[in-house]
Amino acid sequence: MELNFYKIQIGGNDLILVNQINKKTIDQLLLPQLSKNLCKRSKGVGSNGVIYLYSGIEHEVQIKFYNSKGSSGKISYDAFLCTAKYVFDYGLSGSDYIVIESDFGVITVDCIDSTSFRISLGEPTTENGELLLENSESDYSRQVVIEGRSTVYTPVTLKETGLSVFFSNKQKIGRASCRERV
Repeated sequence: MELNFYKIQIGGNDLILVNQINKKTIDQLLLPQLSKNLCKRSKGVGSNGVIYLYSGIEHEVQIKFYNSKGSSGKISYDAFLCTAKYVFDYGLSGSDYIVIESDFGVITVDCIDSTSFRISLGEPTTENGELLLENSESDYSRQVVIEGRSTVYTPVTLKETGLSVFFSNKQKIGRASCRERV
């Protein structure tokens, strides 16, 4: 099988994009194994996942995403940003924003310019679902000790739960070490 693809990198993640618009589409049953094979760094192209791009049903485009294990689980925001960049660069959308359909919903990506794109992650909320307000009298911070050093963080939910910890230059710590302890 001959396959044209693009390898796109964003924020340390590399993704493969396969444009299926106006092409003979690949059998859907083959996509999980094909994706797994393409993602192998030793024998394939090597990537964190594969984006299959199709014409949208109600909007410009639709994507199907498979991770490196061949699973069509949750789509990372990086996949939406890579798709938007590709759609913008190849003139598949004629507006200041690109609406991308997926099995997990519809995402709108704003096109700021040819190199800058923005996705809204929603309103920040606390662990309990309360709207996180700037200059609030409530204290949302938490303390964690990592490798004997104490730091303060604020848990924030933006459509999905995440954690941002800001360290000064003097406080260097490995990302893996931080993941294990938080």
